[in-house]
Amino acid sequence: MGDNTAIEWCDATWNPVAGCCPVDESCAGCWAERFAAGRLKNHQRYKNLTRDGRWVGVVRCFESELQRPLHWRKPRRIAVGLMGDLFHERVPLPFIKRVLLTAAACQKHRYLFLTKRARRLRDFTAWFLRDAGLDSWPDLLSNVAFGVSAGTPEDLYDRLPHLIQAPVSTRFLSLEPLIRWDRDGIGLAGICPKDWGKGFTPVGDHIDWVIVGGESGPKARPMHPEWVYGIRDECVDAGVSFFFKQWGEWRPVVPHEPFGPPRYFFDTDGRLMEELEGGFESPKVIHRVGKKAAGRLLDGRTWEQVPEGLKI
Repeated sequence: MGDNTAIEWCDATWNPVAGCCPVDESCAGCWAERFAAGRLKNHQRYKNLTRDGRWVGVVRCFESELQRPLHWRKPRRIAVGLMGDLFHERVPLPFIKRVLLTAAACQKHRYLFLTKRARRLRDFTAWFLRDAGLDSWPDLLSNVAFGVSAGTPEDLYDRLPHLIQAPVSTRFLSLEPLIRWDRDGIGLAGICPKDWGKGFTPVGDHIDWVIVGGESGPKARPMHPEWVYGIRDECVDAGVSFFFKQWGEWRPVVPHEPFGPPRYFFDTDGRLMEELEGGFESPKVIHRVGKKAAGRLLDGRTWEQVPEGLKI
């Protein structure tokens, strides 16, 4: 399964693995799980990977998928393994290596390896170099970016050090669905501690791309608009490429536009409060309009920055 996709930050998906299990609170709205339990539930590859709409922890590796990008004639930016997690503990390291070698064999594409298992990503990349007898990340794999996904500050702060420690050339963050945030932001201007393996250099020097998006789906949780503005401004100040994927099901109220319930607002600490009585023309006021109507405009424009090395 895969090929062309409607995901805004890539051109195609490639799924050499399928299946997963939840690791954090953002997993509650997992679109891949919903897809596997719904439209794909009778497909041979996804059969019995879910029960009662949830992943059961079974992970499958597909040898037949390893060569797929070699048959794509047009260059693409490819998201790898979105119907699972390539760095899941049940995926053997040699299989991950074979996926990576396919990327090396097809230089016309750009590959985005995204995971919530940042520690295993770090350990794999170090193992890969040792296994290959290399001292540093090879130029042959400069077309590959590695990223971690996080929807809360706690998850980001837990995963970010492992991503920075990974001996790779390109790193990115996928902050989606963003379901909780704090005023400290990502910390791109902060200094990497020595035990992160990068000495005393700014975090932003080691992150090339930040993607932000709100949650979609029937039980989507709202995203505070000021979280998005804050991350965008932090990226601009640090010279890090910023990509705004979507508001999700919820959108800030636009002054003077008609809107209906449900309407909610965030207090000054970012907590979601009860339904509003009456209207406020404030970016802290949100209402549910659906993913398509909510769109992806931020301050009247789209933000689709991509690092030079990941452009097609």
